[in-house]
Amino acid sequence: MRSRVFNERIEFWGYIGISHDGFGGTLRGVGKYKDTWAKVENVSSKSSNLTTEFGILDASNSIIVTMRKRIDQEVDPKVYFIKWRGDNYIIKSQPISINVKDTTIQFICIREREK
Repeated sequence: MRSRVFNERIEFWGYIGISHDGFGGTLRGVGKYKDTWAKVENVSSKSSNLTTEFGILDASNSIIVTMRKRIDQEVDPKVYFIKWRGDNYIIKSQPISINVKDTTIQFICIREREK
């Protein structure tokens, strides 16, 4: 593996129970889970298999994230989203292993629309 490949800092945010609701339960809120180093690339508009498989309408709003596979870092698209350079990105694909040694994973994210 080449050195300094993972040169971007990304943050994993997710839905967590933050406080009691006054009746013994917890309320769901958004909180920062963890941050890690990753390689972030743009999705090429020429890669038509990615655009049709994941329903990507605009390739300029999509990124491919490659990071080290860690035991303490589970990437669950149902629970987490990513913050990178001030924008929120929704994880659209399940993480896949990209090498035989099972040390790095890769997944696709789409920028969330501003509200």
